[in-house]
Amino acid sequence: MATTAVGRRKKAGLFALPVALLLAFLVFAGPVPAASTLDAPQTGTWTHQAPYPTRYGVDGVKFVTPTEAWAVANTDILHTTDGGATWERQPRPGFNNLYSVDFADTEHGIAMGNTTLYTINGGDTWTEVQGVFGYDVEMADANLAFITDFRSAGYFRSTNGGAFWTWHTMPSNIASIQCFDSLNCVANSPSGTYHSTDGGLNWNLTSGEPGSYYVSHTHGWYVSGSTARRTTDGGATWAPQNVPGESWTYDVVFADENNGWAVGNNIIRTTNGGANWVSVPMGPESLPLWDVDALDAQHVIAGGDTSTTSLSTEAVILTSDNGGANWAIRTNGSIQPVRDIVALDPQHAWASHDYGGKISRTTDGGITWRVTEVGEQYLILTGIDMANLTTGWSVGFHHTFYNGYIYRTTDGGVSWNQQFDPEAIVIRSVAVLDPQTAIWVGGDQFTGSLERRTTDGGATWHDLNVPIPAFFFDVYFLDNLRGWMVGGNGSQIVRTTDGGNTWTAHNTPSPYTLSAVHFSDANHGWAGGSYGSLVHTTNGGVSWTLQDPQIPEFTHVLAVASTSPTRGWIAGYGGGADSDPYVKYTTDGGNTWVPHTPLVGPYDSFPALAFVSDEYGWAAGWGGIFRHTPSGFQTPTPTATAVATSTAPPATPTPGP
Repeated sequence: MATTAVGRRKKAGLFALPVALLLAFLVFAGPVPAASTLDAPQTGTWTHQAPYPTRYGVDGVKFVTPTEAWAVANTDILHTTDGGATWERQPRPGFNNLYSVDFADTEHGIAMGNTTLYTINGGDTWTEVQGVFGYDVEMADANLAFITDFRSAGYFRSTNGGAFWTWHTMPSNIASIQCFDSLNCVANSPSGTYHSTDGGLNWNLTSGEPGSYYVSHTHGWYVSGSTARRTTDGGATWAPQNVPGESWTYDVVFADENNGWAVGNNIIRTTNGGANWVSVPMGPESLPLWDVDALDAQHVIAGGDTSTTSLSTEAVILTSDNGGANWAIRTNGSIQPVRDIVALDPQHAWASHDYGGKISRTTDGGITWRVTEVGEQYLILTGIDMANLTTGWSVGFHHTFYNGYIYRTTDGGVSWNQQFDPEAIVIRSVAVLDPQTAIWVGGDQFTGSLERRTTDGGATWHDLNVPIPAFFFDVYFLDNLRGWMVGGNGSQIVRTTDGGNTWTAHNTPSPYTLSAVHFSDANHGWAGGSYGSLVHTTNGGVSWTLQDPQIPEFTHVLAVASTSPTRGWIAGYGGGADSDPYVKYTTDGGNTWVPHTPLVGPYDSFPALAFVSDEYGWAAGWGGIFRHTPSGFQTPTPTATAVATSTAPPATPTPGP
């Protein structure tokens, strides 16, 4: 059982509101890409930790130097100058999706998709060219560039770095164009391979099977799905190659005639021109991958979105500096909104997510967040709590059918095992008293209010004797004896001092439903809820005082965190015209609340808080996970996580056709 100065549990999460209000919350709390500066920080610092560096799946990647690379993800353009360890999102005009990116050198680049953007100053500024679109871009040099769309019989061509484009018609659809220099290029099509020696003005067709990637006019490969083949005569003839079983690839790149990589539902690599392909073991959290690029035989980058389900897409960027034998994860956390978060110390925290059945965890203060998919795509995990660094529970319900779900971990959140309670319906919150004891609250209009406890690690669950028939939205325990529940009876709070065997109801002056509760010690705590409801106690919850959080009308207090007798945090969002997501803190017991909101979009609600001290903790929600640290705290640089290793393919003589 973990113990710190703030109490056993460091968690104050959302907690589902009444049905009508919950539906309104889900409507108004969706993510919005645009960011707006809210209240200026007045204490400590917020750092956005996850999802990092983007909340979108990655469609295109490009290595420019061993340390500099680019990626595009939906509307984002991402740039790294340290080999992928850290990324910056580039300001750009417009809002259309981007699918591909290419750079001729460190200054001249093009990003395109449903629109086209170009830069001549290394991404400091981008200029939009409307009406030019496609799925793939190739820069032969700083001036000559091509854009292709596999659905179209032709291509766009630019001779001034992307500022102006002309359309060129071809006899068949063009999937991609590659250039070896400013004159020599190949175009892949269903009819075969087109060759140009004048920079794409004129083309000669070599009939045969289509290719995927060429390193010269003669040497090329087709690697797609579970098929691989190679040509040494420009596409006239092709020799089949074997790929590892169960391989399914979407993109291929070669650095030279020997070293190549293909990515998709797995990664395969060759060091002998495809005479042998070997698989690189990858975890499901890094697959599938849609695009791969190589600077040379050692430096490779791949991007994807782990789209195992339509609602659980995650951004993925992987890099390798040893030819693809080892890969490092360069992305962090889940793009799914956070519903609840718990922290036991400055290093260890866990978050449960909306949709996708996902749970994130960190063991390094949030420098890295690793994601585990514990359930199906329509599973909303509304609550999470930990007894210690290894054992805890997460609960939630199905988005459509509202049946409840219970999961338990005994390895710190690396894996979660589903548990079953026949009464589980619309579970909204969970409190963990010790490694064997947990209490969940929930219920619906058909079953009524449900409050259930296990004392045997979740093998069996039993009803609690609670004196009011409320739908409780949050349950919080300070230790294994003292706990509180808040919920649908509006002003009433119930408390226990014997681990949940008996409960006592207490009235509060709140005019609306309370949905979040948290205590710093046996006496001091806050509870918050609908329409700015906020109450404070200094006697363990026997009596409560109404406070004014000074938030706009129709704005809700969705999370509270009591960190000491006089200090605490609140967070939330609402649906009114003047409502914004907010985080506030108090240093005088709640007489005044000071705005201190991370930089998020106007609809990025904050339903979760977890603080381990007055200044160190997390706020999370629809805008991601943000860590708060004291002023002057130095955040360590993220370190790469090695995720895969493969042995080198066996050496063979120089490959033949």
